[in-house]
Amino acid sequence: MKIAQMFRFPIKGLPGEVVTSVDISKGKGLEGDRRVAFGNGTTELGNGEWESCLSFTILKNNKSLQKWEVHSEPPLITMTAPAANCAQPLTFDVGNQRDLDEAGAYLSRFLPPQGPNPRKLVSAPQGMFDSRLSGVSIINPNTVAELSRVSGADMDPRRFRGNLLVEGLPAFAEYGLIGKVLRIGKARIAITKSIARCSATSVNPHTTEVDTNGPRLLATHFGHIHCGIYGTVLESGKLETGASIEIVGEANDAEDLVPVKLSPRFMTVVRKDNYDTGVAELLLQDPFKWMQKEYEPGMHLRIHLPDPLWRNYTITSVDDQGASIAVRI
Repeated sequence: MKIAQMFRFPIKGLPGEVVTSVDISKGKGLEGDRRVAFGNGTTELGNGEWESCLSFTILKNNKSLQKWEVHSEPPLITMTAPAANCAQPLTFDVGNQRDLDEAGAYLSRFLPPQGPNPRKLVSAPQGMFDSRLSGVSIINPNTVAELSRVSGADMDPRRFRGNLLVEGLPAFAEYGLIGKVLRIGKARIAITKSIARCSATSVNPHTTEVDTNGPRLLATHFGHIHCGIYGTVLESGKLETGASIEIVGEANDAEDLVPVKLSPRFMTVVRKDNYDTGVAELLLQDPFKWMQKEYEPGMHLRIHLPDPLWRNYTITSVDDQGASIAVRI
């Protein structure tokens, strides 16, 4: 497994840029990634503090953002409004408040407000990621290719706005990395959870147009809306395109970073009982031992199969180790 491509998104919600070598810091992410974010007017914003993505103008609520251009050489960011506006590029320093104010005014000229509060361009040294503790997002292009195959839609992995695209990982295998620690060079990254996708994935990164419904495709063909995984940086280092990615153990020093949630994951069939009624009961072991917190007998469990892609089965019993399902032969 290795890094195939890397992307940095200097301004949250706006297009990213390709990087081939970049520093990554403990408790943060790629240098300059999501370094600033522009308020949408729904809340009052402080500076230097993480805020929910709902507070910002993002691709989910303004699809025109994909038409902008952004380039950076930290701490400098250059942005250009869509060509139709005939606007000149603006370069600003994220560490200079006067520059941030000027850049906020520039964005306000072209992006309509979504609430009554003053809008600001705010800087967050840790990166204004959607998930507070997750500084790196990883996409498996083979999973995206499988979605393209079964749906008939052209789903470029860049739709999912990941920092790292990896190669050498079979489709869906990234979900088996949750709870693991990866080493890339000197950097250590704890994989904490899968990423639930929003309508931002409906925007074509090539044409900048909305041409499909990303969450609907995922739900229809995979039975969930997750694609990609989040990681928290445990040790700093430098990432480079082509660098090897090693699994070096469990996230024992970061268990508090792995939340209990409904997430795609691999389970193991540890027992099968056949009954005269033509029904088999399968006992599935959950590696995270989360089942008892989220499920109870009588609920449905979605199982992903090669063909059909997924199917619902009734849970007959559940404990902290896993769950049993009834399967008619």
